[in-house]
Amino acid sequence: MNAERFKMYFLFAISLSLAIGLFIHLNSILQLLAPDDVLIPTRRGAEHLMRNMSITFFVALCTFFLNYYLVKPLDPLKKVSLKMVLAALLITVVSVFILSDLFHGIAHFLSNRDMDIHFNAVFAARDLITALFILSGIFVIKTVYDRQAYILENERLTRENLLGQFESLKNQLSPHFLFNSLSALKSLILENPENAQRYIDHLSRVLRYSLKSKGENTVTLAEELEELNSYLYLVKMRYEDSIRIDTDIPEKYLRHRIPRLALQTLVENAVKHNVISKRHPLLIHTFVKDHRVHVSNTRREKQKAEAGNGIGLANLMSQYRMLNSRDILIERTSDEFKVALPLLKRDTDESSHS
Repeated sequence: MNAERFKMYFLFAISLSLAIGLFIHLNSILQLLAPDDVLIPTRRGAEHLMRNMSITFFVALCTFFLNYYLVKPLDPLKKVSLKMVLAALLITVVSVFILSDLFHGIAHFLSNRDMDIHFNAVFAARDLITALFILSGIFVIKTVYDRQAYILENERLTRENLLGQFESLKNQLSPHFLFNSLSALKSLILENPENAQRYIDHLSRVLRYSLKSKGENTVTLAEELEELNSYLYLVKMRYEDSIRIDTDIPEKYLRHRIPRLALQTLVENAVKHNVISKRHPLLIHTFVKDHRVHVSNTRREKQKAEAGNGIGLANLMSQYRMLNSRDILIERTSDEFKVALPLLKRDTDESSHS
């Protein structure tokens, strides 16, 4: 990947250096191609022009590669700052002046001509314009590449998000999930028809919530907690009092948003990976601290966990990156597993924001 990036930059640098050389010496080129009655083009004049254009080209090319390591235009992680711009401007101007004088000195030496050493305002202005063109070209390259990298990263995260939603829905419709749900429902129908009706209501709500995820990536914390209750109702029917959840979230945080199915994912993972029994109950605690919603659960991992399900922690991380939010915090101890999800922008009205 680095070789491909360097090759791309190399081609850009050559193209822009040629363009700068042509532009800087455009007037001389026009005079050579369409002379007036006084100025007659000569072979020496053409050689002089080619030499100056070649020097401008090599000065620009060398300066492009000097800035490759300073500005890092093909590194989207390198952010543009005022300090970077000022440093690049200083180095570019100094580099152009030094390299221009050096190459012109070498050219005069090779042609056995004495170099007229004195300040020339025209040449200084030419070198300054060259430097500004080079610097502009470098930041144009960085802007274009950063934009391209941003689009590709968004496409990748969107693809991961859609795949995660599909996996979550597939989990809800998996034979394992349906078998457990229908087995519990069968027992309820025989033992308590009224509870069986409530169970069906919660099961349909869980499935509907998963299906509804298309087109809306975030929900309010209040909505997520409300839908999580339906999932917990199904789980408690299976494990009864062996699973308990303690929710302590102040009302002022309920209108903040989080990714859809985020809390359900963490609860699913806790159920999937841990032993749950009356002797070893699963305790889940949900609370808000430091503008994050924390979900912790007792840790007593199964020797062989159930098959993978849910959008998973990896996909949650991808969603938060796509939303330009802070990272998820994960902490494991010998007896506890904790995940802290950043709270997103708070709803300010009754409308829903994706």
